[in-house]
Amino acid sequence: LATQLMSRVRSHFGVEVALKGLFERPTVAGLAALISSAAQQEIPKIVAVPRVTEDGTAVTGFPLSYAQERLWFIDQLEPGSANYNIPKAVSIHGALEVSQLEQAFNEIVARHENLRTIFPSQDGTAQQVVLSEQAFRL
Repeated sequence: LATQLMSRVRSHFGVEVALKGLFERPTVAGLAALISSAAQQEIPKIVAVPRVTEDGTAVTGFPLSYAQERLWFIDQLEPGSANYNIPKAVSIHGALEVSQLEQAFNEIVARHENLRTIFPSQDGTAQQVVLSEQAFRL
């Protein structure tokens, strides 16, 4: 709830307030004073990473983030381990429209590149490759 509040403060007032500030000023008056004193900052837009270089060549791979690199390294030590997966079971009651569920998952996969990203290794170094499409089938 605290992070949601900070997100709403950021979008409504256009100021960046540290989450710590909310806990240091737990009243509405304290939060109002914090917002008033916060420096106005322009929130940077999220910009897509260029997929084509200046000479028109398609970019196929991107370097891994430190977190991705760490997980990739651990996977090299224990290939196929599910240690970093978070399993969740869901019960569905009533009739299931498999085609609609597939369509919903495909929309999510199409929208989020991280669900279409693979990490091939070349010469012992991994890179991110975002697939243009990845069909989800049940």
